[in-house]
Amino acid sequence: MTCLGDVTTSLLSLARYAREETDTEHLANEVERLAKAEAVVDAALVQAERAVALLAPDGSDETRATWRECHGTLTSLRLKRAQLAVEQVFLAAEIEREERYAREQQVQAVTGPHA
Repeated sequence: MTCLGDVTTSLLSLARYAREETDTEHLANEVERLAKAEAVVDAALVQAERAVALLAPDGSDETRATWRECHGTLTSLRLKRAQLAVEQVFLAAEIEREERYAREQQVQAVTGPHA
């Protein structure tokens, strides 16, 4: 499990201490959705990289056009992967904040507010 997955699991176990407005299930679903999207893009990236690498220049217009198309796909997939990485950063920050809040609330519930 990823670090983000671990923090999400922790947050789910502390759901009763989370803020009322925090939808812990939604956050967990977002982590799962993001992981699936990353896996799809990563698999497509491998295929696109292979396709570009296999296109040896032969001077033909057809090969140049195919290379441009494959390279455009590769570039688009790299951009999508970067966008998913940014999304993961923001999702991780939100989950980490909420998990920390829930842990603090749990401590206060056990030890009292001034411990």
